[in-house]
Amino acid sequence: MDQITFSEAEYQTKKRKTRRKIFLERMEKLVPWEQLEKKVARYYPKGQIGRPPCSGFTTCSWTACI
Repeated sequence: MDQITFSEAEYQTKKRKTRRKIFLERMEKLVPWEQLEKKVARYYPKGQIGRPPCSGFTTCSWTACI
């Protein structure tokens, strides 16, 4: 039985946000990722010829912005 205690349950909701988590939340609010992906998708390489592209546009764009 791995049941959590009341103190553990209370602590789970009060964890401090890391700087990384705060930064990523701000990026999500500032940049309209879904709209940006739709506009860039037709120009992003499909990986049919030559070197394969990154794992996806979202990953590459997040990395570039960071």
